[in-house]
Amino acid sequence: RPQKAMLRTIIIASLSTCALGGWDPENTLAMQADIHHVQEYHSEATREVQKFVLLTTARSGSTWLSSIFHGHPQMSFHLKECLADQPSMESCNADWGVPSLLQTAQSLNDPLVNILPAFFQTPTNLTWKSHVGFKWMTQQRLSQDTESFNDAIQFMKDQNVKLIALRRQDPLRRCLSLYDMDLRKNASLAVHKFTTDDSDWGKTKISVPIDYMHWCLDWYETNDRIINKITSQIEAVHIFYKDLCTNPQPVLDKIHNYLHIKMPIRAGNTDFQKIHRANSMYDLMSNWGEVRENLLHTHHASKILEFENKPECSV
Repeated sequence: RPQKAMLRTIIIASLSTCALGGWDPENTLAMQADIHHVQEYHSEATREVQKFVLLTTARSGSTWLSSIFHGHPQMSFHLKECLADQPSMESCNADWGVPSLLQTAQSLNDPLVNILPAFFQTPTNLTWKSHVGFKWMTQQRLSQDTESFNDAIQFMKDQNVKLIALRRQDPLRRCLSLYDMDLRKNASLAVHKFTTDDSDWGKTKISVPIDYMHWCLDWYETNDRIINKITSQIEAVHIFYKDLCTNPQPVLDKIHNYLHIKMPIRAGNTDFQKIHRANSMYDLMSNWGEVRENLLHTHHASKILEFENKPECSV
């Protein structure tokens, strides 16, 4: 009877997460195979749940990838950025309703060694959940002080935390997207576009201030160095935005093999829309000529030559 309840829960979870892009209910044979994988895991001796972190920066495809992880029947993955702010941290602590954690008041300014364990809890009654993780943006505590950085490294080493480093190599489109996101946040608008949105968002050029581009390119350089520094000390698998938006399934297979999870990770059908798709920065930014001329006289000049006419997604 407990196994029947478990399988029923997984089938419902698989069907209900199709909207997030993780599962295809029409592929019944694949679903049967997935359930068989869960049965195998459930019949094994109890083992420690594998902890993992999705380490990334803003506008790198992490929301889409997080939705895939969250929809996977064997993963407990927080959708919120747990270290973004106090409400997000409290929300992550309350995920899955682990009583011992709900009784513990924490502040976002507490030492990381006191905060992180709560994010890796999983309900004891969901025995088929073999992996638990959350998304960690590099600007969240990792760039603030050396003590927090060292605490994070030591925790991941001590707890055998696996690291998925999601990177976006095109700094120009990344900064354009970040500015667009900031504008929409300030206007209380959605920052991700879905298939139900038939607006012109992403189809028209936008103007990005020169000072913002300077700041943004420097900011991303700093945060990319943080990823490099962490992954030089912690074993990680590196995946790239351009591969995710071109052909995601091989990337998900790579993550699947790295995490050693029983059930496959599938892209399925997604409700997310890729915006800012034009091949040239001239077609994306109304003031690109002015910005380009300014940046060519800075240490960012090589980025212009490499990326301005190089589309990210070959689809």
